[in-house]
Amino acid sequence: MNPYKIAFIACVNDDKMFEKCRLYLNRLYVPPGYSIEIIPIYGAGSMTSGYNRGMRASDAKYKFYIHQDSFIQYIHTITECLSLFINNPQIGLIGVIGTTKLAQTGSWWEAGVHYGTVDAFFQSETTLCIGKVYQPYIGLESIDGVFMATQVDIDWDENVTGFHFYDASQCIRFRQRYYEIAVPRQDTSWVYHYCLDDVDYDEYYRLRTHFIPLYAPYLFGK
Repeated sequence: MNPYKIAFIACVNDDKMFEKCRLYLNRLYVPPGYSIEIIPIYGAGSMTSGYNRGMRASDAKYKFYIHQDSFIQYIHTITECLSLFINNPQIGLIGVIGTTKLAQTGSWWEAGVHYGTVDAFFQSETTLCIGKVYQPYIGLESIDGVFMATQVDIDWDENVTGFHFYDASQCIRFRQRYYEIAVPRQDTSWVYHYCLDDVDYDEYYRLRTHFIPLYAPYLFGK
């Protein structure tokens, strides 16, 4: 593993959207001695299979998994994550928004106390600031998949199919291995998520019924 390389991995089915994502990545400040690579994954049958392909394609120690419509707007995001990882080897996974308890439904926003912030476009511009973090970071149980940075490789569970619940399952897998999941203090939102409201909710609920039996012992949140 190359400790001086950062890989950005995204599942892509919209080249125009991803090119905008890439523009933001290329604006990020890269600390001296470090390098970045950008790995688009085309034709993924699921988020977990796509992310496994990206993970195995790179020797970077630090891997940032992002949506193709997630734009990392805070130019010091790499520096902040590296600082947290290097000074806290128990942190395996960093996100920008999440919860202290993962709901029994597998949806992080339905239980616990929520922390973090993200700028987003749904049907209009909005900033979701759902819990201020005042210390360098707060340890959480589950984070949203809009941004997931790692300093260790753990296989994504390809039993979790489709493009939902990959984030919940990966958070559980990190906690099973006793890694901490962190949301850092953000004085300004690190990520802008251009999220059009085009979720196929029938598919979402179908995938939920598949996910819950796989991870039921870890779903206690209320």
